[in-house]
Amino acid sequence: MLFNVNVNRLTEELIYIDKNIKLLKHSVKESSSTVLFEGRKLSNEEILKGQCTILIVRSTCKVDQNLLNGTKVKFVGTATTGTDHINLDYLKKNGISFKAATGANSNSVAEYVIYCLLKWSNVNNNQLNEKKIGIIGYGNIGRKVALYAHKLGIEVVVNDPPLFDEKFKFPDWVHHKSISEIFKDSDIITNHVPLHLSGKYSTHSLINIDLLSKIKDNSLFLHTSRGSVVDESAFLETIKNKNIDFVFDVWENEPKINLEIAKQAIIATPHIAGYSNNGKVLASRILAEEINKQYKIEIDYSVFVEDSCDSISADELSIKPPKDISKIINRSRQIEYDNDNFRKLLVMSEQERVIEFDQLRKNYPIRNESLFIQN
Repeated sequence: MLFNVNVNRLTEELIYIDKNIKLLKHSVKESSSTVLFEGRKLSNEEILKGQCTILIVRSTCKVDQNLLNGTKVKFVGTATTGTDHINLDYLKKNGISFKAATGANSNSVAEYVIYCLLKWSNVNNNQLNEKKIGIIGYGNIGRKVALYAHKLGIEVVVNDPPLFDEKFKFPDWVHHKSISEIFKDSDIITNHVPLHLSGKYSTHSLINIDLLSKIKDNSLFLHTSRGSVVDESAFLETIKNKNIDFVFDVWENEPKINLEIAKQAIIATPHIAGYSNNGKVLASRILAEEINKQYKIEIDYSVFVEDSCDSISADELSIKPPKDISKIINRSRQIEYDNDNFRKLLVMSEQERVIEFDQLRKNYPIRNESLFIQN
């Protein structure tokens, strides 16, 4: 389904933009031709008919041969960090340029994780400076989670085989461990890996029954990477036998969700951990800059403005009371509201849940980040 075609075509390029990447569409000057589309409904036929040359998507649009075969598309951009919805091999073989908004939402996800572990600590009266956090994946998000956790006095261990194999130098306060050790010894486990379906560093069903059988009772598990990184059937078996708390923001069969996991989670949300206004602004700007760089399309950069709110620097985490930090984050991000709103899906029919899951993401309100790392 297509929307808002600008027919005053004064450029050779026709830019298709997912209608939910709002800032990007506003930044492209009127002299350029743009078409807005709905991610899950875009088809090869529509791209062919519209003669699209530049395609900007979100994770809801699968970009592969089925979508692009025979089209004029020469550039694909995604307003996401993850690229599992993009067939990168196909793009490369067909000379199609690609750009992801790598790292744009990393602080948003890290802040979500920190809020959730603060809530867990408060509800269970845990002393965070006595806990160990195991972080699976030490990329843009994992590094921010690690720093924030370190500032809160939590011992930090990580697992990132690609970095370890290339002899990456981790900070002195970060200790690299095997993933088995992380599940066996950590009080808090959070994963921040991309979804790789195959290869040496495959992450599909990475968190399986063998690993989950090692998880400690009374621990916290957070899932905010990609749904298929966790084997949900194995996770269901685990929570039958282990007393653990958990947070789920991503789901194995989105937009379908696992009802039993959602019902028992201390926080459950519809894949919005990275949906801060700051992250969206940065993602749109990254893609706008790339379009300008490659095709000299005029961009109005004045639209990329971030609102201010109460903020906490990483260094302040070591001195502010945890309850105060939690209140400040929730005031701006309203994660508890998102959790409550998501739970309304649990009493709907499956068809209604699928529709509402996407609606919650499409109509997600402006929420600004509070945590920040000083340069």
